Amino acid sequence: MERIDLSSNKKINDGPFVASVGFFDGVHIGHRYLIKQIKDEAKRLNLPSAVITFPVHPRKVLQKNYQPALLCGYEEKLERLATTHVDYCISLPFTPELSRLSAREFMHKVLKDQIGVHTLFVGYDNRFGHNREDGFSDYK
Repeated sequence: MERIDLSSNKKINDGPFVASVGFFDGVHIGHRYLIKQIKDEAKRLNLPSAVITFPVHPRKVLQKNYQPALLCGYEEKLERLATTHVDYCISLPFTPELSRLSAREFMHKVLKDQIGVHTLFVGYDNRFGHNREDGFSDYK
């Protein structure tokens, strides 16, 4: 698994990717199922697979006193992701500016333009965009 750190806010030239975005705490069986689907579709499309994750829990960035009960630390999460044999792990810093983007803006400006996501897989309960207002039906 190749690691890409987007802390410098650069554009990635390794895409397009079949990817998912999320915190992936614990890289549990549900995450592994989703990652297998990503890898299968990536193979079908002859594209690299990627997981886009955050080094710090998004809620911790927005609420300084929030102490999430995490299943594992960031480095352990990366180690667990590596065992899935996903091609790339893209670390995207969660910032207050990023939190203000709507799901549509996030999908276009970050996922498509900056990272190069071609196909996006999301879990059944995934929500992103400003105040997590948008869900799967909005992403389509």
